[in-house]
Amino acid sequence: MNRNDRAVLRYLTFLIIISVGVFGLALLLWPARGHAQQIACDQQASTLLTPAGTKLQVVPAPGVGTANIYVCGYVISSAGTSTVTFQAGTGTNCGTTSAAIGPTVIVTAGISFAEDTPTYRGFLVGNPNELCATATTTAANITVYYHTQ
Repeated sequence: MNRNDRAVLRYLTFLIIISVGVFGLALLLWPARGHAQQIACDQQASTLLTPAGTKLQVVPAPGVGTANIYVCGYVISSAGTSTVTFQAGTGTNCGTTSAAIGPTVIVTAGISFAEDTPTYRGFLVGNPNELCATATTTAANITVYYHTQ
């Protein structure tokens, strides 16, 4: 290797070190995005959705300023096959206003459906709404795990 080759190699090494340093600094200074605040669920509400087809309140509206309901999960069971839908609304049993939110869950007879985690993952009921649910065909038991803030 001649003297010119060594000079080029030193120059390339220098450029690589500088590039890695600048990239590392950029990662440290770049604002974090997409990292949601961890919200731990510390409350639960249970109800029997009966008779089938009736919309019932599962979680009452927080009623505190601009508090929201953060749903972490739910457990649903039924003696028969039933489809459970969630609604956000106001008034008794979401009777004044109501809009479908969250997933639609099909529960098979005798098998519980569980979607539960200790932290909030994106199922939000905005203030001033309460969380309601409806079971079609067969009555269903439902427990919702949530946090209000």
